[in-house]
Formats: sequence, C-alpha cells, structure tokens
Amino acid sequence: MRATSKLIATATALILCTTGLAAAETTTIGVSIPAPTHGWAQGMNWHANEAKKRLEATYPDVKILLELASDPSDQANDLEDMVSVHKIDALVILPFESEPLTDPVRRVKKSGAFITVVDRGLAQEGIEDIYVAGNNPELGTISAKYMKERMEGKGNIVVLRGISDDH
Repeated sequence: MRATSKLIATATALILCTTGLAAAETTTIGVSIPAPTHGWAQGMNWHANEAKKRLEATYPDVKILLELASDPSDQANDLEDMVSVHKIDALVILPFESEPLTDPVRRVKKSGAFITVVDRGLAQEGIEDIYVAGNNPELGTISAKYMKERMEGKGNIVVLRGISDDH
C-alpha cells in the first residue's frame, strides 16, 4: 500500500522535475487511481491525498486533481474530463485495468499532457513518458521466504493469482 502511494508521489514529483512544468504559471496534474474497494486501496488513497497536500504546499503554482474511479469506464470518463474541463498538463495514472485504459490514456497523450503510468502498465508500451513500477515478483519471493521461515515447515500456503491482464 505505502509502496504504491510512494510510487504515485514519486511519479508526480518526477513530472515536476523532468518537464519544467513547475516553472509554468499554474500547472495542473491529474492523478487517476482506483477507488478504495478494500483496505489496501483505502490506504493507497489516503497516502495519495496526503501526498497531494504536501506537493501543493511545496509547489503553490501546482494544482493536483485527484480522481478515484470505481471501474475502467469511470476512469476513462475521468480522463476525458481532466483534458476537456481541467486542461491538465500532466497525468499520473494507475490504470484500473490495462486494456480498457490504453486508448483513453493515448487520447490524453495526444492532448499534449506528460504521461506517467504507475504499477499496472497499459496494453501498449510507449504511450507513457514514464513508467514507474515496483518489483512484484521480488516482493513475492521475499514474502514467501519470510512465511516459510515463520511457519517452520508446518501449515499450508495458498497462492492467489492477480488480474490476468496485469502487466
């Protein structure tokens, strides 16, 4: 939870540093992430809000528009509003799902916005300017080793597979 939130905050800060957007009169950064449906997502959203507060306090000429989507269609609609209504200069997105968000993110890119994709990649690489992700396989390996040590050879471990289009 904190790792993804840190990725979102880092991605937003990277946008400010790498694009020169911080020097603009007012810069609007859209952040689009899934709405909380469980504890992990609730924590991610809490940390995203805290990062928004800190970044806006640090960069007074930056407005961060944080949108929470309940499904891919809702997220695609949020992206359209970010471009047409709010005229965002940059987008940080953790796609709800890869395939349905690829074309909407492509349209945001065509508007001239700087694109950062966090954690779950799009169905087509190269649309984003920056892709920021953790090392999920290594996280799984370290977690499994920890459980093995703690269980001392007793008990069962159930392995659950993630979303099938998780890139």
